[in-house]
Amino acid sequence: SSSLLHAVERIPLHSQKPRRFKMVVSDKSETSDLIHLLLSGLQEKLWEYGHAIETVTIPYRLEQTVTLRDWAKIHQLEYCDGIFIAPMVGREQEKHLLGYSIPRILLNFPEPAAKVDSVVWDVGAAIHQSVRYLLSKGHTRIMYIGNIEIHRGFILRWQSFLAAMKAGGLSVDPDEHITGGLGGQENWMSQLIH
Repeated sequence: SSSLLHAVERIPLHSQKPRRFKMVVSDKSETSDLIHLLLSGLQEKLWEYGHAIETVTIPYRLEQTVTLRDWAKIHQLEYCDGIFIAPMVGREQEKHLLGYSIPRILLNFPEPAAKVDSVVWDVGAAIHQSVRYLLSKGHTRIMYIGNIEIHRGFILRWQSFLAAMKAGGLSVDPDEHITGGLGGQENWMSQLIH
């Protein structure tokens, strides 16, 4: 329930002082529909309690003269009341953000034993539900598409996909799925057809 989440996060339901949060997104994902949906949901829920959220973009690749500490100072992370870390933030960047003493809410999948205050997402269950649904409709040729070389989320989805297919009595030949990079939009259709 909502009040349980607030108790766990130690965010008062009706605070005398408005809280300021930041959502950190990668410069690679800033225009993603997923990011806009996440931000919209957060804004709506935080606004109900008088709190605000601002989006800040963290570079996926840092320029040589800029450090993550410099970036954090520019965006005054140490003065906000907490940060939401969006998916597709680079591993080095995520590790740096998780090192702060402010509340950190990971909108992604943590590394094993990661020190993070909250994790909001369970795609493992979603993959199992999707595979079961497709199987119930008679589909047996189900393709996984997602780069398992870069993002933990796709790796977890792939592992769940393998388990769900096995539970459904189907074997998986990795060569029949797209688990690497797509090489740009121009190659997308040819890879999918292949």
